[in-house]
Amino acid sequence: MRSGENKQLRITATEDYQEEPYVIETFTRNASEFSLSPDEKEIAFVVRGDIFVMSLKDGMPDDITRITETPFIEKDISWHPEKEMLVYTALEDGDFDIHCIEPRDEEKFANAFLFSVQKILETPETEYRPVFSPDGKRIAFQKHRRELHVMNYDGSGSRKLVEESDVLWIDWSPDSKWITYSRTTLGWREDIFVVPADGSRMPVNISNHPNDDYKPMWSSDGRRIAFASRDAIGSLWMKYIFLTIQDEERDKEYWETQADTLDIDPAVRIDFEDIEERTHTVTKVDGFYNYVAQSPDGKQYAILAENQGSMDIWTVDWLGKALQRVTTGNVNPKEFTVSKDKKKIYYLSRMGTLAHADIATAKSTSLGFNVQMGIDRHTEQEQVFTEAWWALQDGFYDSDFHGVDWREAYEKYHDLAVHARTTREFHGVVSQMIGELNASHLAIYQKRRGGERTGELGIVYDSDYTGPGVRIKRIIPESPADNVEKGLEIGDIILAINGKRIESDDNFYAFLVNKNDKEVMLEVLQRGKKRNIKLQCDDPDVIWRLVYKHWQKSNRDHVYAASDDRIGYLYIPSMGSRSLRRFEQDLYRELDKEALIIDIRYNGGGNIHDELLNILRRTAYMYSVERDGSREYNSLFRWEKPIVLIINEYCYSDAEIFPAGFKELGLGTVIGVPTYGAVIGTNDIELSDGSYFRVPGTGWFLLTGENLENTPVEPDIFVENAPEDDGSSTDPQLLKAIDILQEIIGE
Repeated sequence: MRSGENKQLRITATEDYQEEPYVIETFTRNASEFSLSPDEKEIAFVVRGDIFVMSLKDGMPDDITRITETPFIEKDISWHPEKEMLVYTALEDGDFDIHCIEPRDEEKFANAFLFSVQKILETPETEYRPVFSPDGKRIAFQKHRRELHVMNYDGSGSRKLVEESDVLWIDWSPDSKWITYSRTTLGWREDIFVVPADGSRMPVNISNHPNDDYKPMWSSDGRRIAFASRDAIGSLWMKYIFLTIQDEERDKEYWETQADTLDIDPAVRIDFEDIEERTHTVTKVDGFYNYVAQSPDGKQYAILAENQGSMDIWTVDWLGKALQRVTTGNVNPKEFTVSKDKKKIYYLSRMGTLAHADIATAKSTSLGFNVQMGIDRHTEQEQVFTEAWWALQDGFYDSDFHGVDWREAYEKYHDLAVHARTTREFHGVVSQMIGELNASHLAIYQKRRGGERTGELGIVYDSDYTGPGVRIKRIIPESPADNVEKGLEIGDIILAINGKRIESDDNFYAFLVNKNDKEVMLEVLQRGKKRNIKLQCDDPDVIWRLVYKHWQKSNRDHVYAASDDRIGYLYIPSMGSRSLRRFEQDLYRELDKEALIIDIRYNGGGNIHDELLNILRRTAYMYSVERDGSREYNSLFRWEKPIVLIINEYCYSDAEIFPAGFKELGLGTVIGVPTYGAVIGTNDIELSDGSYFRVPGTGWFLLTGENLENTPVEPDIFVENAPEDDGSSTDPQLLKAIDILQEIIGE
């Protein structure tokens, strides 16, 4: 500027790191689905959007053939009941359409080199989950927003079978004349329906139960429909319904002597009147919306259930006998099926490996595969990008997409996604696209397995201390550091860990990398003297739960002390089944109090708002008196005394629906600061590259029509905590709650 001379500027631009655009990868896991052939001599499975078929010899893996090798995604595989043929959906031309494939030069897939592929249904919308009827003449499938459709095997005569959408599970009757399905009817709860496959009459709700009844399965003799049934607090029942009054009236001895009926092709009869009264419970386990299956004859059930924190497969016969565990080690499978002879369970583990479990011995045997695939990352990214776009095109709760032109968003980000140089960059582009919606509960991510974990001692260090080592400011109760025999004290200085000195500018936690659940030796300066103390570190999650637990206890103790035991306190950490059980327990404990504080700060959400509000809104309608006793009011388990609800900006989702409903019902005073404003019901799906993608499909609105999404719940009384108040039991929000209730009940 000063000299007025022109000079050439040299600019060097360094390219970002790029993953190899084309790689050959070997997969021994990461299968996303599988299907056992009707003769149980082959298993079809999908890896990274391509279909493979494994032949089985004496139940063990033999040859593996890759039967699709295309640049587009294939999934939703299902076998033809008699032919060597698979039906599936493929993202060939920008949307999912239905295809069939069969070997061209051999009888079996495993021996073939050439395959015939036919697109049997092509529409501008998405079709998925095709299933052949038992006679092979028709295909049931789902379309668009989980609509149930039926067509002929060649794709002709396609028709929508029922008016409602939200169909989640379907199964054919053995005579191919009926379809049973489940769909949501009340909130998140499904019911079981039956409809003629030709649509000649309206569907009939055959379960009619307030539980979540799902995954109906027809027995091979056509006489029963089995299904899973769960509640909001983690109980899972296996049930079945007799379809005729005659079968309902038969005694147990008759059914115990009935032979298997796999070879019979019965004409199904259904007595619809009072059919839900013919529902029978087989067994009950701990479980949520878990996978279930049955043997082809319908006489053996397999259930994914929880036992002592381990998610494994259990089996039971249809009369409720011989409940037993057949996998161990928290297998937590994605899906499974029962063999014809009821001796094996074939399953796909959460890690995407195939195996079968012997029911008699509870021993699992790997059905290992080793397949090589060439992956063109740009082509795959285009497919996954389109797959994610369609998931929201069909599934986003607002058909107007919050005012966004969703097709235009696809065009805007398509090229950026295709040419992304890394998976992280690709996820970033997809995140930008879904960010256009200005909505919560949206994400694309990959689950990270392994990696480093930091051990925890259970101390809070003094950030004001500037010398060498780490000075203990606080010891978390029940943590490893809180051990009388070890003798750690507040004010002690940890000088070294496993002999490594901690300097004043060191990151203390770097000395505890991968030390969770392992012992470490601490060199401690205690009251001027050095000593060695051996501690076993805990996992960070364990310490986090302890911090939460003792913060709650400290809050409760403070409320009791400040109110002379007249005010109760309970905390709801999340909106899940365990929190609901804890809420009922805590509320029962506080029934003798004159007022109650309910604290939901830092609650990330869930789905129990209705259960909580129904308990709190109960009122007295009658009382009873035993001889010389006091009055006992019904409803027994209720709260009609003053309540203050505390919220903050870390309340999300169902933890916002609850205070919104609390205010609408006038149950008490809400204090704190506005909630986050992120309220949509969502579910996670797995994309073909192994990424997970969130699809928010249910909006929540006040009776005025106001959308809770992007609309925080406002407190009745605004009270803000400073950052230094976090974790305190004398924070302004809690103190204000006490003051309000003391004023109501009187000092």
